[in-house]
Amino acid sequence: MSDNTELKNKIESAWENITKISPNDTDIADAVNEVIKKLDTAGHLISKDNAGNQIGLLAIGFLIAGLTSRIAGILIDFLNNRIENLGYFSLLAIAGSCFILGPMATFLIKGNIDESISNKS
Repeated sequence: MSDNTELKNKIESAWENITKISPNDTDIADAVNEVIKKLDTAGHLISKDNAGNQIGLLAIGFLIAGLTSRIAGILIDFLNNRIENLGYFSLLAIAGSCFILGPMATFLIKGNIDESISNKS
């Protein structure tokens, strides 16, 4: 039982008929355990077709984050020397904007991945 749609249907059916479930229904427990196992291993999060591309993008993201943090440290010190705590206020403003823009970017990326998967089908 490895098909995600089959697992989903089995669990949803069991939830709709929750009053009829008995401790002897091992197939429902097996389906739930398989879903938990898949979530623990997170193997479904990266497409096997694009794994190298996604790992490369992740490495570029870490590189950009490292460089940005080093440059930001110099900029924060410069701003703090100009006006007291200006660097920290600007850091807080940038972090707040990233907090808002991050989920938006993730939503756009997920939409593109879902679209490319549906085009392959």
